[in-house]
Amino acid sequence: MRAFTIIYQPFALIATLILAHYESKINTGLRNLCGYTLFFALSLLAVVLDQTTSGKGGIGTFIGLCAIFACFRITHAFVQGGVTGELSFMCSEFIQAFIGGVTASGVVACGLRLFTKYYFEKSDNGLRKGAYTGVHELGTWYPLVLMTVYNITDMVSSYIPLIKVLKLESRKGLTNGYLTVCVYTVVPKGYKGPEQNALGNLLALCLLSGVFAGVALSWLWQIGKSEST
Repeated sequence: MRAFTIIYQPFALIATLILAHYESKINTGLRNLCGYTLFFALSLLAVVLDQTTSGKGGIGTFIGLCAIFACFRITHAFVQGGVTGELSFMCSEFIQAFIGGVTASGVVACGLRLFTKYYFEKSDNGLRKGAYTGVHELGTWYPLVLMTVYNITDMVSSYIPLIKVLKLESRKGLTNGYLTVCVYTVVPKGYKGPEQNALGNLLALCLLSGVFAGVALSWLWQIGKSEST
């Protein structure tokens, strides 16, 4: 699974960098439309690959999944930078609704993982039908609960800026969701339309750069673990 992650991130970073550089020459609306169309096509392709291989592994299946993951991340670069730039151009407050929806989808996905983990864990072929979390000394439920708690707090924090009593004017949010919403909504203000669109793309690029750095550094834990064993 870590191999998929390390494949996933570089493609997003490179694609976002290219799209941000040529932002003024690209039709943002068409870019978003192509991105969501590719999302649907790739999701369908993943199901087709699973059915044609009958769920069996192998180097061919692995390469196919890696290719799909890479294309997913390129598509994500299309959508994230494009939507952020478009919303910054329209009204920066719209970004909160977009980010709030993204975080809410993460909560729904985690809920489905918990459901499948509980329902299929002890059934035949349960690891394939359910959510495989690996082996952990605190139990196989630990990673799922951890991801669920993170996504729930991320979603809650992304809606905090809507409540004036709780809004931190210093923008020093302690959570990912709060900080992301504040930065994305405040930075484009005071700039003209094309500049707001460009800033939205640059903010998406900075966010993906940070995620890529975190993913790359996470491999240090694996290196240290292999050396100790």
